[in-house]
Amino acid sequence: MRRKVIKAIETEYDGYKFRSRIEARWAMFFNLCRVAYEYEKEGYDLGDPLGWYLPDFWLNADKAWVEIKGPPPTAEEIAKLSRLALYTECRAALIFYGPIPSPHNFRRSWRVVNCMQTNVPIMTHLSDSLIRAALAQARAARF
Repeated sequence: MRRKVIKAIETEYDGYKFRSRIEARWAMFFNLCRVAYEYEKEGYDLGDPLGWYLPDFWLNADKAWVEIKGPPPTAEEIAKLSRLALYTECRAALIFYGPIPSPHNFRRSWRVVNCMQTNVPIMTHLSDSLIRAALAQARAARF
C-alpha cells in the first residue's frame, strides 16, 4: 500500500533551508540541547538496489546520522539507514513520531539502527529535564 504524500513546507532556520518544518523543529531541539549538528552534510551512493541517500542530520558529538520521519519508516528507509551505518561505521537513528513528540514519550520515538552495534543509544548525556524543556520550545515554535 502506498503512503499518501503531503508536500512539506520548506522552512529557514539557523542558516539552513530545511525541506520541512519538522526538520527545522528538530534542528531547534538540537540547538536548545546544545547538540552540534550538520544538516544534509553529505550524500552517499548505497549501491543497488538502494541508490543515492542524503541523511537529514549528522550529530558531531555522537558520531551518528539522524533521519526524521513523520510516519513509521518503510522497509526501504530502514534498509538505507542501515546500509549508511554499515558504510560509514557510524551509528544511525530514525526519529519517527509525526510532529515533535511530547516530553513524556521522546525516548520511545527513537529507533537506533546500526549494523555494527545494535541498540546503541544516542544523546545519552542529555538530562530528562533538558529534553523536556527543549521539546516544549521546539513544539511551540512558529516559523
